Amino acid sequence: MKAKNKALLYLRILVSIVLLLVLGFFMRGRFDELLNTIRSVNIRLFLLALTVSSCILVIHAYRLKLLFEVQKIYFSGIEAVKLSFLGMFFNNFMPSTIGGDMVKLYYAKKRAKNLVEPFSAIVMDRMLGLTALTMLGATALLFKSELIKNNTVKLIILSFFLIIIGFFILLFFKGMTFKIVGLLKRLKLTKFEHLIIKMSDTIFRFSKSSKVLTAFSLALSGQIMIIFCVYVLSRSLSLNLPISTFYVLIPVIQIVSVFPSINGLGVREGAFVYFFKDLLTPEYAMALSILYLGLMIPVSLVGGFIYMFYGKIDTKEVVV
Repeated sequence: MKAKNKALLYLRILVSIVLLLVLGFFMRGRFDELLNTIRSVNIRLFLLALTVSSCILVIHAYRLKLLFEVQKIYFSGIEAVKLSFLGMFFNNFMPSTIGGDMVKLYYAKKRAKNLVEPFSAIVMDRMLGLTALTMLGATALLFKSELIKNNTVKLIILSFFLIIIGFFILLFFKGMTFKIVGLLKRLKLTKFEHLIIKMSDTIFRFSKSSKVLTAFSLALSGQIMIIFCVYVLSRSLSLNLPISTFYVLIPVIQIVSVFPSINGLGVREGAFVYFFKDLLTPEYAMALSILYLGLMIPVSLVGGFIYMFYGKIDTKEVVV
């Protein structure tokens, strides 16, 4: 492992540990209440949320399959599902620089002409998911702004809305690439010129494919289902928050969770406590975050099983 990668890994581990310690300090004296809250969970509702969360991963698999196909990289439906479960396993149980996206890239590049094609598909997959999250959060905030008094929520949604607009300007207006290349030349960073042009050409293919619209619909459906899962978890704790609250706050929590850490560990739990502070007591917000983490663990273990027995996906060219 390169020194730079090691440093990044240690930073992610440090961030998660520090934030968990801060949360532990903040929750001191409340652990008995927290445990009692978790023990009160309605198991049937938790299992319903777990079932729905498993279906979400299948939807994500098909979404990624479509985006790979735009770059002429082909996986069968079963292979795509395996790949998504493997990604979850590496994200949650393999504390290394080889995250879920890197696993997908590793397998996909064996069927691609170059590394840029699968990389662009994975970037597009991430951006569609982020776009769906931001749209849901912005729409809910627009119609239910009175529910949220925290200005940080509004700032985060606005910031990511602007980032997404910038990304899609680059996607659909190819001329912007040449302006970026010109800027790089002025900054004497010409070694990135070829990479920028190649990446632009590859990403531009998405603007010409109807599969991207289908993939976005799947991204939107998946995010709606994730929010529904958290709402069901809240009901399993006998909470009575309106579902619209979750359509504002869960996108923000998921956006914040991309901050460098071990798959959001510590960041996500802190975000639940912080963003729900006006609506829930800390122990209920923390219990909700723990139950949400509890949805990811069983699904990730399925990915571990696949890795043990079926990890080597066939890398022969698929005939379509």
